[in-house]
Amino acid sequence: MTTSSVLSPATDRSTNADKVELSHVNVFVPQSIVTTNVLLILVRNLSLSLRPGNHLMITRTNGVSKTSIARVIAGLWAGCSYTSKLASSSSSVSRPPGKKGVFVVPQRSYMVSGSLLDQVIYPDSYAEFVESGSRVEELKEDFGGSELGMAMARVFHHRPKFAVLDECTSAVSSDMEGHMYEHAKSLGITVTPSKISSTVHLTL
Repeated sequence: MTTSSVLSPATDRSTNADKVELSHVNVFVPQSIVTTNVLLILVRNLSLSLRPGNHLMITRTNGVSKTSIARVIAGLWAGCSYTSKLASSSSSVSRPPGKKGVFVVPQRSYMVSGSLLDQVIYPDSYAEFVESGSRVEELKEDFGGSELGMAMARVFHHRPKFAVLDECTSAVSSDMEGHMYEHAKSLGITVTPSKISSTVHLTL
């Protein structure tokens, strides 16, 4: 653990560049500052760069900060600068803006009140769906499989540049999961799934 007075927030910015990039970022638990005034560091000095087609799978056993890394990549959690006794460096997190840039899929999908169409197009409204020129027939073409998870249905509909998938495919078979990832790749979506390592049988 590191006291909050030692570290400063990472620079977080949206960029039109087609990449997601973390540079020298410490991943920490935000609530730890509020409850103890101490930063609980989960991952130190993390750097990575994701470009279209550069898929990344985060794998480890349960409870080792996979979700925390995904939240920083997605912008749900802030990162902070890396500092040690020997050196310190400024840190930054950058990603394309909006849901067309990075689309986050949590472990449990939020279900809205409404029809199946309302579920798939969330967080868009029906009016936004119509305005976009999308058609219900297109949804049927993409989502014909009865085993298709709602989370991935939303990813396929919105077609973001990057999709951060936080163990959201655990309810489907390994074969269907592989099919989902292949379909996402065919749509030009760069996927960053997190998985419990003992169950990973996929090559991205």
